[in-house]
Amino acid sequence: MGTRCRNALGLSDNSLMPKLEEAVAALYSKKKSSWSRAGDLAKDFLREVVMGADPAGEYGYSISEPRIKNQERAITKLRARVDGIREEDLAQKVESLISDWVGVKLTCNNTDEAKVAIAKLRSLCQSGKNITFAQKRGKDDVVDYIAQPKESGYRAFHAVLVMPVLAPDGEFPGVKVEVQIKTRLQDAWGELTHENFYKNSDGSEPTAFHNALAKTMADLLASVDELAQKVADDIKAQNARAIAQPRSKAELVTVVRVEPTFALVSAEDGRQGLIRASYLRALLAEEKTINPDEYISVDDHLEMGAKLWALREAAENEKLYFNPTSLGADR
Repeated sequence: MGTRCRNALGLSDNSLMPKLEEAVAALYSKKKSSWSRAGDLAKDFLREVVMGADPAGEYGYSISEPRIKNQERAITKLRARVDGIREEDLAQKVESLISDWVGVKLTCNNTDEAKVAIAKLRSLCQSGKNITFAQKRGKDDVVDYIAQPKESGYRAFHAVLVMPVLAPDGEFPGVKVEVQIKTRLQDAWGELTHENFYKNSDGSEPTAFHNALAKTMADLLASVDELAQKVADDIKAQNARAIAQPRSKAELVTVVRVEPTFALVSAEDGRQGLIRASYLRALLAEEKTINPDEYISVDDHLEMGAKLWALREAAENEKLYFNPTSLGADR
């Protein structure tokens, strides 16, 4: 007679499932309200990230509604992760085996916008406030698939954050939430391939052809992201130059804050306004300092206290902007 394969719990596969399902059901019953609060906090935090990354509201950032992992999918994922855990420890440890019980996505138009949001998120999480990166093997639980795409072609930034949520018993353990930042095109690709290739109800696995096709799609969409960025940059630069007033009307302004996508400046009359990254890039390209389609970070070119000449512009939304005409106090 053949013997049935037994796992590290000392249970056969058939007898393990009820134990695992019972542990997961108990976890959902205990944690769902805390997960929901943590998801709402994460969404509010991403709003803060967006406000810091894009105070002028020029970019197309979107924040998804928080989602709690589907219970059946959680069980499927856990089946491959319970090896080495004793039966009596299963209920205690099942939560730690998955880091994305709760998730929120921030999507944007292109990779440059994603990088700006990532930089702001890192800055806020490292500022000593009450929302921080979760730790994994002594390091921040962060994976940047934009900088280093997965073999499948997947591109996104993943970070597991700890939300300051009180437990029902009054304890303050914090709740983990996975935040993803990606372009809309890459998000659509991820949803399509994940649903069609990896979540088939019949249990079939994707073939090498399917995987190669998915990677080709991801690479093509990444190229489209780059083209969209260049078009947007070119339009902004053209608009910046088209609405510029005669340079004789430029006024001296002082930089009071710098971020990757903008600088806040103060004029001599006390009014404050923004210098857009697109304005600065247009000036640098005009001065042959950079290529016209080159990505820039404003804080690489301007610093606090710097003085420069700029043209004042009033936008339709009553926000004030300054279009720089030179990067020094001398004309």
